[in-house]
Amino acid sequence: MRIAGLLPWAIAAAALMPAAATAQRAPYAAAAAAEARPLGQAQRLERRFLQLTAENLRFQAAAARIVLARSTNASTTAIAASLLARHDAVLPELLHLLHARSMALPLADGGHGKVLRQLGRLNGSRLDRVFLDDVVLPTSQADLAN
Repeated sequence: MRIAGLLPWAIAAAALMPAAATAQRAPYAAAAAAEARPLGQAQRLERRFLQLTAENLRFQAAAARIVLARSTNASTTAIAASLLARHDAVLPELLHLLHARSMALPLADGGHGKVLRQLGRLNGSRLDRVFLDDVVLPTSQADLAN
């Protein structure tokens, strides 16, 4: 008795759902296709700049956290602390810029992951040298080149 009462509602709902889904999708696809334009050169460069900046910022912050936990050199920890402070100050604005362009924060690439794993295994002066040579200098130079 209970199933018999629900059966007409289920049939009506099943009949209306495909029509409703089609009605919602058709105008959106047509409007999106009509408004789609390729990005200009300036917009592509701007997006690439934001992507590289975000990658380097994330990489520097991850490496700085490792160095702060493992290094005993005061100068190296000061550099790491300044990188983390810069990351904390710049990240909200960078996220806003990425979001305004419908971009997500990029993931670290393979080379960055390799250096981070290497930093996790090292101690002492070798850790400091790898941090400065493989993290601070290349990412700072890449930021300036962009």
